[in-house]
Amino acid sequence: PMSTEQLAEHLRRPHIRPFQPLGLNKDGQTFVGLRDPLMLVGQMMVVQPQALQVLQHFQGARTLDEIAADFRMPQPEQLIELARKLDEFGLLWGPTFERLEGELRTRLFQRGAFPIGASQPLGQTSAECSTTLRKWLDETEDPELETAPLGIVAPHLDYPRGWPNYAACYRALDAVEQPDRVVILGTNHFGLGDGVVMTELGFETPMGTVPPDRAVVEAMHKRFGKALLVDQLDHHAEHSIQLQLPWIQNRFGNVPVVAALVPDPLQPMVA
Repeated sequence: PMSTEQLAEHLRRPHIRPFQPLGLNKDGQTFVGLRDPLMLVGQMMVVQPQALQVLQHFQGARTLDEIAADFRMPQPEQLIELARKLDEFGLLWGPTFERLEGELRTRLFQRGAFPIGASQPLGQTSAECSTTLRKWLDETEDPELETAPLGIVAPHLDYPRGWPNYAACYRALDAVEQPDRVVILGTNHFGLGDGVVMTELGFETPMGTVPPDRAVVEAMHKRFGKALLVDQLDHHAEHSIQLQLPWIQNRFGNVPVVAALVPDPLQPMVA
């Protein structure tokens, strides 16, 4: 029998990080994928649906032995294996998560930009993306606005479902002259930051790299402090801003972007 006494404390009292559960089906069986909001590793951990009941108890206060007793498990072997696997995927708070987060941060800053994410399904090349966007825009009615808009409110749906809404929004920018920058306020669905989260990094899309507006970001950072950037890895897997970028590139080229993820104003801030 395995013993929990020799486990590291973050495994003996596991505290699971926030994750997004995704229903999966394979060979007629149902599973749950535990999607990491930061995408620290290249794969998604998959568990049986009943494991979610156990994971609710992984809150850092109770030991695996105590949890095993609640579920009337004679030995905690299954819980130990579950905790170890969660830790391997960086889904537990603790040293493994901190190491994986640091490694991701290093890779991203060496690269200077977040890699292609949610915009990938639009196409493999800039020409392919531009052809698709132009087709969608041509099929959309001109709003014939009397004055050029200063901003738009756009969806962040996947492109096959959302393109009519995207196109309706971005057709409104036809009359807009080339701007110095574009500011995007996106939804932070599952990230760690509970305030406004900006980034010093650019974004890669199939149409090229969108540069950050470093002057604006640096000025904001100087004024509001490190809290503005401390959780900037939230941008790595967040789709709300990434989905807008090809539309902006198609209209304005690689204009500098000020990207900010904002919290739900109806939810209380974490202390």
